[in-house]
Amino acid sequence: MKGKPGKCAVCGKFFEHLSFEHIPPHATGNSGKALTLDLERILSDDYDFDRNGMKGKQSQGGAGEYSLCREHNSFFGKRYVPPYLDFVSSVSNLIRKTDKDDDYSKKSYSFETLINPLLVSKQIVAMFLSLNYKNGGRSGSDFQKLSREYLLDVDSWEFPTDRFEIRMNLYLPSDYNDGIRSYQKKFLTNLYLTDNYEKPLKRAIVYSEIQDFPVGFTLIDKRYSTTIPKGGLSLNELLTAPNQEQKISMFNVPIIRGIEQTELPLAPSLFSSREV
Repeated sequence: MKGKPGKCAVCGKFFEHLSFEHIPPHATGNSGKALTLDLERILSDDYDFDRNGMKGKQSQGGAGEYSLCREHNSFFGKRYVPPYLDFVSSVSNLIRKTDKDDDYSKKSYSFETLINPLLVSKQIVAMFLSLNYKNGGRSGSDFQKLSREYLLDVDSWEFPTDRFEIRMNLYLPSDYNDGIRSYQKKFLTNLYLTDNYEKPLKRAIVYSEIQDFPVGFTLIDKRYSTTIPKGGLSLNELLTAPNQEQKISMFNVPIIRGIEQTELPLAPSLFSSREV
């Protein structure tokens, strides 16, 4: 893809040609049609959902943003993407093995996996940084400042867990009932860091969400949220783990299942209308 002018989300310098950062990485299969939603707009009082439906930005070459200079795109790609791909592959294989009985009623999975939790976490943080660096207002700006050094220092475990929290779920596609083994990736959904108001409770939850088979992540800004939703597996321990491979146990990771709206299978928002 041709680069676009703008400031790098990491170094803040202006470049004539920013690199396209795939969210999630291209190697996970994020290369086809994608839909990015502006959830704050969709949930606003003046949005005509019956008329417009789930409208968003569609792209043909995968979901992502022109957000990084070539140097930092390459840095993340070499350091953090490979461990993340190993993690996604491991989770995908575990789902296939545990789902051999075709039990589609499961609400959660528990499993163990051998990963480098710190490097996997850094790739997750890098994805949220690219997704929100120009769309998130004060929360996005603060996240950029607080996560920059964490990402640039491979060994750093100082993620601001007092301010931001990342939760994980498993995400299964809308055609899951046809058999996970035959699933073909079609569309992805990314939600920008946004003030979301639960109806009719009008409680603000400032969050960003990335959903893609087999895992989804939600970034929550605890400072500007008037309530902190329940649900999802907190990644605080992984975000602040040492830089080494180790066996990680994940218990009762909740499953979010894709829904289909018109022709696009979309990921339901974790916290758009209810606490999970």
